[in-house]
Amino acid sequence: LLRAVVDAKAAAEREPTIDNITWYGRVVGYQGLARETIAIYDAGLKRYPNSAKLLRHRAHRYFNLREFDKSIADGLKAAALYE
Repeated sequence: LLRAVVDAKAAAEREPTIDNITWYGRVVGYQGLARETIAIYDAGLKRYPNSAKLLRHRAHRYFNLREFDKSIADGLKAAALYE
């Protein structure tokens, strides 16, 4: 799995698309590193501030950390953007 993290990070740095950033965050999250995953999504949201996908994934990580207010805020914003 560590190889997957290295590969995903390289892809996100080489071509920082929403999908590549999302995948990088997911594989880091699979390692149980929720705060690091949030930091990845934070950086992605600086580049793509209206990405419902990145917000939705960050909301999930906040939920895992029991930071419910942040999770709900991200989830509601993502839902509005998806509409």
